[in-house]
Amino acid sequence: MKLTGNQAVSLKLEILRVLKNNRGNLLSSYQIFEKLPKDLKDLLISIDGESGRESGEHWSPACRIGKYASELCNGNTFTQNSTGVLFSVSGKVVQPGSSIVTLYKL
Repeated sequence: MKLTGNQAVSLKLEILRVLKNNRGNLLSSYQIFEKLPKDLKDLLISIDGESGRESGEHWSPACRIGKYASELCNGNTFTQNSTGVLFSVSGKVVQPGSSIVTLYKL
């Protein structure tokens, strides 16, 4: 299942809202995901599966959010070594799927 055009637009608008409300601070796609409305988080999980190293998913909500956030930030991104970094995603502790995480800023 894919996002419909309207769902993709809604997701992009919510990502933009999260980034704007963060007042210029850096956020990872995992942190952006946590700030989305529950219905959007549930939709992303139903389409893309879980996020993180142990999820077994190559494409995840974190990947989709990262793609959209990068577009919205016009490439204003930074990378960080994620060795030893853990995120809380939907109440679960998650290790990033990559050894490098991208951080987004408007």
